[in-house]
Amino acid sequence: MSIDNCPFCNLEPGRLLIAESDHFFCIKDNFPVTIGHSLIVSKRHCNDFFELTKEEKVDLIGMIDVVCNLLKKEGGVDGFNVGFNAKEASGQTVFHTHIHVIPRVNGDIENPRGGIRNIIPNKDNY
Repeated sequence: MSIDNCPFCNLEPGRLLIAESDHFFCIKDNFPVTIGHSLIVSKRHCNDFFELTKEEKVDLIGMIDVVCNLLKKEGGVDGFNVGFNAKEASGQTVFHTHIHVIPRVNGDIENPRGGIRNIIPNKDNY
């Protein structure tokens, strides 16, 4: 994906930033899984997490804390799923580094056991 057609390099004007650091910005997801679903996006165009520098990865950990704390302050959050897709085989569709921060609430699904393991059917119960 080139910078010219990258949705994160070409955000619509006025898109509300939730938080910002030296290397990342955070926005609400346009297709949220839950209320508050947010994306932490690298300012530098790179394809996925594994192309980030060591400095960027350190900054990312701080941004995850900032975003989770902001979402907790909004209330009604009991937990989080935090993750990313890397490469097409994992389901990545936008090839610009971004991390999903998905707030969770007790009871939002019948049995959350297994968390992200649920992406592959029948691998959640271990």
